[in-house]
Amino acid sequence: MPTTTVDGATVHYTTTGAGPGLVMVAGTGLDSQINYGHLVPAFAERRTVVLPDYAGSGATVEPSGPLEVDVLAGQIAAVAERSADGPVDLLGYSLGAVVAAAVAATHTHLVRRLVLVAGWPGPDDARQQLAFDLWQRLERRRGCAGTSTSTDAPTYASCCPRSHARHSSSA
Repeated sequence: MPTTTVDGATVHYTTTGAGPGLVMVAGTGLDSQINYGHLVPAFAERRTVVLPDYAGSGATVEPSGPLEVDVLAGQIAAVAERSADGPVDLLGYSLGAVVAAAVAATHTHLVRRLVLVAGWPGPDDARQQLAFDLWQRLERRRGCAGTSTSTDAPTYASCCPRSHARHSSSA
């Protein structure tokens, strides 16, 4: 699996196919293969499909500093720049939509088209807060160490690696 290092974090990603770049940014939790793996064969016939795992997902380890959208956007931008010839079509789902929007806003030269699915407008979004609060309550029931605020929550994969391994092996 190829990697690139961004601000001390080694970011893992995969590339499949050939043609114009399509970078698919996953939502919170597991990894891009679980989110998008089933779509890769169809797109890879005509595209270079890039599945990055930003900090806290897949094999990418979180950097030592605070984990913020700008940090994740920098990681995705570095992967896009390294893995594709020219601007890419950038697809983001959930947290991936927020990250993709940040990439498009700060690295305009890297993005040809932008597709955002099920993102949220900001940290005060009621839907986002409800989802993260529910996620934390469920993880606490499973015996995972939660944090005091939803914005500081670890990823699902880092919190419950045994469950993550079950999902990964069935994908």
